[in-house]
Amino acid sequence: MPRRTSPLIGVGTSALLASLTLGVFALNQYGGPESVTTLFIHAVAAGDGNTVRNLFVGDEEIAGAMAEQVSAAVRSGAAFLITDVVRRDDTAVVSILWRWDRARRTMMLPLVKTEGGWKIDARPRT
Repeated sequence: MPRRTSPLIGVGTSALLASLTLGVFALNQYGGPESVTTLFIHAVAAGDGNTVRNLFVGDEEIAGAMAEQVSAAVRSGAAFLITDVVRRDDTAVVSILWRWDRARRTMMLPLVKTEGGWKIDARPRT
């Protein structure tokens, strides 16, 4: 006899996804560069491409390269630490320290404040 799952599981899952979506929006809208950077790293680690794409402004190819750098660090087991945030008007640069057992690497992540909140700046540099 097939098992029937409770309709409450579906409702609960839908509510969880809705609250997560609202949380992502609120974090991006009202959070600072540190919050957006942390959200970006966690979204890359979770394979959440929609969230990752929504956190960028600019060139898709540049954004993809930035996401791949983070993905490679996460896949290799690196831990991250935000070590510095430099804000200037509507721009910021977040310094991320990636740590492995015997190695360290720093990544600089540029962000820009838009009408939709802080976004990772993947616009070509001139």
